[in-house]
Amino acid sequence: MGASDNAYITLDRLGAPRCAGGFCSTVRDLALFGQLILKNGQLNGNQIIPSNWIRDTIESGDSQAWNAGNFAKFFPDMPMQYRNKWYVMNGIAPLLFGVGVYGQNIFIDQKNEIVIAKFSSQSLPMDENLILLTMQAVAAVQNFIDRH
Repeated sequence: MGASDNAYITLDRLGAPRCAGGFCSTVRDLALFGQLILKNGQLNGNQIIPSNWIRDTIESGDSQAWNAGNFAKFFPDMPMQYRNKWYVMNGIAPLLFGVGVYGQNIFIDQKNEIVIAKFSSQSLPMDENLILLTMQAVAAVQNFIDRH
């Protein structure tokens, strides 16, 4: 995918990858990963990420399970679902995104063909106000692109 640096994944005490989080990379390389998903998992004609996995992630989450879960409070009144460790905001054009602790995010908008990778440092692992502010910023970028 053209990554320029090594990435790392946190391991548990037995040495197995902690797949629910603990991924460490540069912001550029994270954006390149998002670009790979944006292109339906293809790079230079090679299928790197199965396209059916991407489609399943976007289309097969359960909104009712999401609404009953612990993270719904961070995305109030948003049409959300969760699948394969990814968040999806439903709508005419679903927004696929990852949320990391302390303000790390990646957003993939296939309709507008944009990827937003955001690294930041915040005092709380999950801050409701800053998450809402981030979601508003992403929506503003999407709206700007939709108008132009």
